[in-house]
Amino acid sequence: MKTHLRNDRGFTLIELLVVITIIAILATVATPMIGKARVSARMIPATKNVQSILTSMTLYSGDYGGLYPEGTGNSNVALRQLFPDSCNVEKIFYIQGDRTFCDPTTPPDEQYGEANGEMNGQALEAGENHWAYVSGLTDSNKPSTPVLADGFTDGIGRYEDKNHVWAQPNKAIVGFLDGSASALKLRNGEPQAPQGGNYFEIPDIIDDENVEVLNPLKRMRPGA
Repeated sequence: MKTHLRNDRGFTLIELLVVITIIAILATVATPMIGKARVSARMIPATKNVQSILTSMTLYSGDYGGLYPEGTGNSNVALRQLFPDSCNVEKIFYIQGDRTFCDPTTPPDEQYGEANGEMNGQALEAGENHWAYVSGLTDSNKPSTPVLADGFTDGIGRYEDKNHVWAQPNKAIVGFLDGSASALKLRNGEPQAPQGGNYFEIPDIIDDENVEVLNPLKRMRPGA
């Protein structure tokens, strides 16, 4: 009669530690990639929102002889002029992950009635608008002229990594007068034009005294 010995040997401590180490290494490598993929995915609807805003601007210019909204001080003042005739949706101006210009606890209230003596003064209040804007352009400017961009976090035309909502993929969304919008690679914190250099320092913008690049209002912080 033959006796069959059972081999129920489990993992040794060394083998278990090796497996745990491999899993930890894989998790360390995968986590940044997953985070970057999530941010890139969030950029897609944000880019579409820019295109929607550009469409509203085209409608506005059609009603005002080719002029686009103008304002001073900040982009909220200029862009709220799109309400209510050319645009009636505040949420397309808002980015959930932006903690510099958008209130993370209170999304847009979709109110754009009269306030502070303005017919549409409730539109795009502090914390409801993420986008910087080039004021003073007309439909006679080159179609390739930038007109909208992510709010600048390091001076006009520049982004500081730690405060920029798309810092992880190192990109910025820019919209143009032709109605297109793209996520552009940043170099030294600046969105790069095809000919090199910063899109918001090109001669078509800085040489026109009627044109001003406006940043959005910073969100109201608790206790401020």
